Amino acid sequence: MYEPRTGSEGSAATFAMASHGEAGIREAIITAVREGLARSDLRPAIARLLRGITESDDLPILVKDACDEVARLVAAKRGLILERVRKKTWWFVPRRIDERLTDQIIGGVLEQLESLKDPDSAAGLGLRQWLRSLPGLVERSEGVGQRLVELAKQAAGDREAANIARQLWADLRDVMLDDLKAPQSRMRTVLEAAVASLADQVDSRALRRKINATVEVVLAENVPVWRETIRRFIADTLSRQQPREFSRRLELQVGRDLQFVRINGTVIGACAGAAIFFANSQLMP
Repeated sequence: MYEPRTGSEGSAATFAMASHGEAGIREAIITAVREGLARSDLRPAIARLLRGITESDDLPILVKDACDEVARLVAAKRGLILERVRKKTWWFVPRRIDERLTDQIIGGVLEQLESLKDPDSAAGLGLRQWLRSLPGLVERSEGVGQRLVELAKQAAGDREAANIARQLWADLRDVMLDDLKAPQSRMRTVLEAAVASLADQVDSRALRRKINATVEVVLAENVPVWRETIRRFIADTLSRQQPREFSRRLELQVGRDLQFVRINGTVIGACAGAAIFFANSQLMP
């Protein structure tokens, strides 16, 4: 029965996520996410997200908040709008008329925004119908739907997206480290169960046979491909060695075995010579 050592898996996970070991993990996650998003078809995910929003009961609240925010923005830019109106009118037009025209423009925009918030108005009904058509446009890559997909892929490769991912990883790491430090760590429990399950499976003779067979197949298929690379690596390595230095290192590594071979050869040779001499002396008259 496998009995996991208390804290061993947690210690390994803590080491992997510590500040001196997290850089590689963090960059690998960011790179994998960015490349995976760039290669993936994001249309189903974006369409599902938009469909969830447009069919949600919170859609009226979202529309209202968006319209209110645009209304505040338009009202705050009255001076800029007035300046644009003055540039479009004749020089002799009184300023009061420009101001009245500006207020009428702003009033018309605000009135239209109020209509958009009302789901029973023509403008509000049209807006909601357009919003509900967005998922289909995304799935078919038509019009604004295609633009949304392109923006999502661009965001996946932007530096700002990478910075956000790094911050998310940092927050996730802190949560996991805090959990590992807790006496009743859920992560440590999961790791211990995973290690125990893996140990039990590897203990299976049938599984070991499958693993060995798989390794043999992989090696059999790839060794012929790697043969020239292996030969070139060995040849290049040996060609860079100095004969005396190489002999010295070889002697240090296998000196005992070589000495054993020498002694065995001497003893066996002596015994063979004595046997031959004895046989010849017996056969000679």
